[in-house]
Amino acid sequence: MAALAKLPRDHENTLLKSASICLLYQRAGAMAKAFEGSLPEAAPAEERDYCSKRAASLLQQTLVKQRAKYLPEWLKLASEAGLIVPPEKLPALLAKSSQKPALTKQVLQVIGKRGLWLCQQNKSWAHLLEPEKELDLSIWQEGVKEQRLTLLRTLRAANPAKGRELVEATWQEESARDRADFLSCFQEGLSDDDCLFLESAQKDRAKSVREWAIRLLRQIPSSLLVSTIRERALSLLKGERKKSFIGLLGETITISVTLPKELDDELKALGLEESPPKKSTLGKRAWLLKQMIGAVPPKYWTQSLHMTAEEAVTAATHTEHPMALLLGWKEATESFQNSQWAQALCSRFLIDSPDLVSNKLISALPRACREKIVRERLEEEKGRGDDNYGVTVSYCRYPWSKEFTLQVLRYFLVNTRWRTGYWPAINYRQLFAPTVKWWFPDAYEEINDLFSKRETDSHISGVHSFLDLLAEYEFRHEMHKEL
Repeated sequence: MAALAKLPRDHENTLLKSASICLLYQRAGAMAKAFEGSLPEAAPAEERDYCSKRAASLLQQTLVKQRAKYLPEWLKLASEAGLIVPPEKLPALLAKSSQKPALTKQVLQVIGKRGLWLCQQNKSWAHLLEPEKELDLSIWQEGVKEQRLTLLRTLRAANPAKGRELVEATWQEESARDRADFLSCFQEGLSDDDCLFLESAQKDRAKSVREWAIRLLRQIPSSLLVSTIRERALSLLKGERKKSFIGLLGETITISVTLPKELDDELKALGLEESPPKKSTLGKRAWLLKQMIGAVPPKYWTQSLHMTAEEAVTAATHTEHPMALLLGWKEATESFQNSQWAQALCSRFLIDSPDLVSNKLISALPRACREKIVRERLEEEKGRGDDNYGVTVSYCRYPWSKEFTLQVLRYFLVNTRWRTGYWPAINYRQLFAPTVKWWFPDAYEEINDLFSKRETDSHISGVHSFLDLLAEYEFRHEMHKEL
């Protein structure tokens, strides 16, 4: 108590200091509880090597908010290298994994035998060994809506059938809004097994529920909905090949189009709409044709028309209703991700209608084709500024090669013109940060050189954001170097 007497009475921190002294006094004076029971066996010896000290330091940084987005990449690299996390980093990693269940599988691959042993000793981490048992299914009956949605999303990702069973068990008791929201979770793990349930939901009394059921069924090629529309749509287009005069000029490939008469009850029940949007240039019957074509997996058109995708797209431009066919095939290609049709459509759209080249269409393309389109688009956007950069390169959402990384950055930095008073100050972080995770990781010197040269331009500001961006890339570069 002598320490308390020495504190100045008029100091504003007296209360807090008194409290800290009292706490230390209580802790020092408390007796430790006697241990009852037997001690666990020691953790078994490790058979794999630990990662380097620098790699462990980088891991520690991924466990905080600023670098958290790189934790999955760190875990992947360590797993591929056959390395494990050193003992002193295990508690923090296991704690993070408890907060982020999606990381559990990756974490278990790098914690080694000691990490598994720790999970067995600590109740807070025991569920990591059996993640499926951690799910508390009673939440479905007792939890609030957000908890139920989280549970359903988790189940649909890990065990779609179990998630569907939960929804079916309480379906009749749920409100229309909840039924629709639950169906939205079915986009995860969607398969043929969901057809029967979705077909029953298609007849629901609530429009929002019917719309979700139809949207999901249209993504399942084997569904009755797709089969019904397919049978009717295929009869509306006929392909024909005619040999030219004496066969000297090859073949003439044509498509004859028959417009559907009207939107009947069957098609209406399948979710098709009678009138096109106000901005559409299609008439009612052409609009109906476009919707029917859009519900049919593109591979069936290749078979029905006896044409390749490229031949069909070319022939469509010579029909009376080219946009109905092209827009319908575009919708179907986006839904069913057919690479051959995506290549044919992109080639045509880039010539006639570049605005129709959508992200979904690009995502169906092989990587080489995507990169080719990115280069072509950057060429078209030359000198327009930075607004379209993020949109253009977002087509390539995968690890880039070194050549493509440098090509995109060099092209953009060299060809884009910023002038004082015309373009706003350049924020490198905002412009490039979304794509840093795709850049080739072992090109630090070249990328640093590119940005450094650009930074010397007196018309460019944003030095701090540039340094932040380079630090992001350097962090990834070090991860790949150490692991």
